[in-house]
Amino acid sequence: MPLIDNGRIKYFETLTDFLTEIDYLKIYHFEFREQEKILSVILDYLEEFRENDASIESAMFDFFTNGTFESDYFEGWGTDYYINNTTDLEIDEDENVLEQEDIFIIPIRFVSEIGYVVETKNPVYEPGDEDEFIQSETIWDDFQVHCKVVFNAINNEVE
Repeated sequence: MPLIDNGRIKYFETLTDFLTEIDYLKIYHFEFREQEKILSVILDYLEEFRENDASIESAMFDFFTNGTFESDYFEGWGTDYYINNTTDLEIDEDENVLEQEDIFIIPIRFVSEIGYVVETKNPVYEPGDEDEFIQSETIWDDFQVHCKVVFNAINNEVE
C-alpha cells in the first residue's frame, strides 16, 4: 500500500503498518493494572464465547481443514474440533497495541487445549458403502494461538 511523503513513495506490507504511519491508529502502552484487568475480560470472553464466535470458528475451520494431522494409523484433515480450556493468556510484547478513539487492537497469545479427530477418505471405500471416510479417536493437543483482539475500552468488552 503506497503513501506519498515529501515526494517519496513508501510501501507498507500490511494495512496496520499503513494506518499507523498516517497516525490513524496510535501505539498504546498499558499500565500493569490496566493490562491485568483487560486480560481478565479477554479470558472471560474466550471461556464464554469460544464456541459461538464467528472469527474463532472461521480460524479453526481454516486451520483444521487446510492442515495435515496424524493419528496412530493414518493422516488426514482435522474435524470435530473443540477448545477445552485456555491458559497462559498474555499480550504479545513483540507487536504494538493500537488505539483508535475508544478501541484497542491488542495482539495476544495463549495456549488452548483442543480436541480434534483426524479424518481421511477410506482407502477401501466402494460406492454404495456407508463409510466413505474414516476417523481416528479424539486427539487432545495444546496449541499456541496468536491473534488480535478488538477491545472496547468504554464498554469494557471484547468486540
